[in-house]
Amino acid sequence: MDDAQQRYLNSSINRFTDDAEVNRIKALRDEEEMMIEIITKLDDDVDVIPDTGQYFTFEYRAKTPMITYDRFPLVAVTSIYRWGFIGMNYHWGGFRRYTWEEITTNLYRIYPLELKVMRAIPYQYFTINN
Repeated sequence: MDDAQQRYLNSSINRFTDDAEVNRIKALRDEEEMMIEIITKLDDDVDVIPDTGQYFTFEYRAKTPMITYDRFPLVAVTSIYRWGFIGMNYHWGGFRRYTWEEITTNLYRIYPLELKVMRAIPYQYFTINN
């Protein structure tokens, strides 16, 4: 593990310490509105290419016809390739492939202390690509 990864894992950053704000986001009940609030909160720490071993959320638009996918995944990145990356999607509970061309926003970094709150916000958006 390199120094940057160690700093990430030991980070004390938590942008979701205000319970009232988190509850307000949860109460929106609309996944798109929740995602807008989330990315507004996370907009100070974005990447174009993720780091393995780190958590991210982003907007994704699958290109494969008639496939069910999570439009707003929350992932732990496990490996990076030329075509994209593989990550554990916490909304699906399994590993998924994400291609660069299907990611439509920046990758918003989630710090370890933020993961529990992010998992509790029901912003997953399962949809079918028509």
